Amino acid sequence: SSKIVKVETKDFVQTNLSISCYMGFDSAYKDKWFDIEDFYTVLWNKVATLLKKEAKKYTIEEFY
Repeated sequence: SSKIVKVETKDFVQTNLSISCYMGFDSAYKDKWFDIEDFYTVLWNKVATLLKKEAKKYTIEEFY
């Protein structure tokens, strides 16, 4: 599955990232994931938050 995430760099340049994720579940924790009603949304929100936070550390030139 893939998504577009809009991020902003420390010099206030906005750009879109196309990201894809593969989800594999450790069998020891699979019940915890499936207890979450919409685990895809939880996963994508976490990934987007981390990417946005990381992009803020760099200028657009450094980021590319």
